[in-house]
Amino acid sequence: MREIKFRGKRTDNNEWVYGYFYKGKRDDTGVPLARCRIFWNIITPEGVIFEIIPETIGQYTGLQDKNAKDIYDGN
Repeated sequence: MREIKFRGKRTDNNEWVYGYFYKGKRDDTGVPLARCRIFWNIITPEGVIFEIIPETIGQYTGLQDKNAKDIYDGN
């Protein structure tokens, strides 16, 4: 069974982060939740949450390249 993990680029500095992905809405302004902005996040294994750029999300394929680097679907 392959490990389920993701990567994405942070919105604040474009660095790659790796961990678990989730998408959610946040109500900071009192507007109805249906109209709130959607946030795309990755939680690192240490528990740190980063907002990521949706177009950069990639899921781990369970494979590695010839240099033993993990291969991700997507960007």
